[in-house]
Parts: sequence; C-alpha cells; structure tokens
Amino acid sequence: MRRLVFLACLAAGGLAAGRAVAAPASFMFTPSEAAAIDAALSGAPPPGPPPVAGGRQEMGTLSLQAVMNAGPDRWTLWVNGRRLSPHTELQGVRVLALDGDRVEFEIAAAPPRRVWLRPNQTYIVATGRIEDHRP
Repeated sequence: MRRLVFLACLAAGGLAAGRAVAAPASFMFTPSEAAAIDAALSGAPPPGPPPVAGGRQEMGTLSLQAVMNAGPDRWTLWVNGRRLSPHTELQGVRVLALDGDRVEFEIAAAPPRRVWLRPNQTYIVATGRIEDHRP
C-alpha cells in the first residue's frame, strides 16, 4: 500500500511540475518495430518488388516467419512480413496444408510449385532452394 501511495505521489509531482510522464508504447518492441507490426496488421502491403505486366507481382522468395496453429481454419501465418489466415490471401501463394509448425504452400509459377516450410525458412523461387534462418 505504501508503494502505491509513493508511486501516485511521484506521478502527481511530475505532472504538477509541468512534466508529463509518458509511458512507452510497448515494453517488447522499439517504436519502429511497433509501427511495422501495426502496418502489417492493418493489411497494408509491405514494400516489395514492383508489379510486372498484367498486374502480377514477381515472387522472388517465400519466407515463413511464424505459425500459430489452433486447428483447422483457426491458424495465422506470418509470410513475407504479412499476416495470412484462412480468410486472407497473399498474391501468388496458396496454403495447402498445415502439419504442426510445417506449412505446405503452392506458389503460382510456371509450372506451379509446392513447398513445405517451417518458421524461419525461406524458399528461393529462382533456385528452388530452402534457406534455414534459425538462430
């Protein structure tokens, strides 16, 4: 109880002296990281390659950052810096299956390609290689 009174007096003293005490926006992320997360959640497209003829974007890589799998039709993926769920789409990419933390994707290419990725893996379309970025 004494701590609570002390903290209240300390805060009131800072405000009375004309100094506003601002709490940080996040304890876990820097302001730039928090802004990037907010942008991704809003559905704004991340910076990427320019569109090519026909309005299609050329897919150079497919990076899987995170998987939250709570069951059929109850999953969220972070792919190429964007949130992807059963109700959202990523141009040129289709989720075919989830198995634990593994995800099978179909990439629109000629011919279409299927690839399984785990978090922190990147599929390089031009070479067909998977790079592992695990710490």
